[in-house]
Amino acid sequence: TWHKELIASWEIEKEELKVLFQNRKAKQTLPLMVSSIAKLIQFVYWANNVPVDLAKWNTMDWKFAPVNFKERMDFIFMKPTLHHSFIQLGEMFVEFEKIYEKALALKKL
Repeated sequence: TWHKELIASWEIEKEELKVLFQNRKAKQTLPLMVSSIAKLIQFVYWANNVPVDLAKWNTMDWKFAPVNFKERMDFIFMKPTLHHSFIQLGEMFVEFEKIYEKALALKKL
């Protein structure tokens, strides 16, 4: 159930971010983007049964992760207030939720 709470929290932030981007207030998105990025990284760590260590996220060999996770996260980290970064983050949440649910169903976790 932890992942459902994490996704629900992301959904709330996603709606707030959507409004900020629609109103062209990209600079104001930084705190919410940082929080949302942290949620995705937390999701990936926990789904892989690894304690969160932000210093190592991009050197880990993930069993479960969104496609091109490291490359996409590098882009988001470099430009977190871009609308495209927000879109990428949202796509990775959707992708990873599917990967996680499939792994749970196949009892691989």
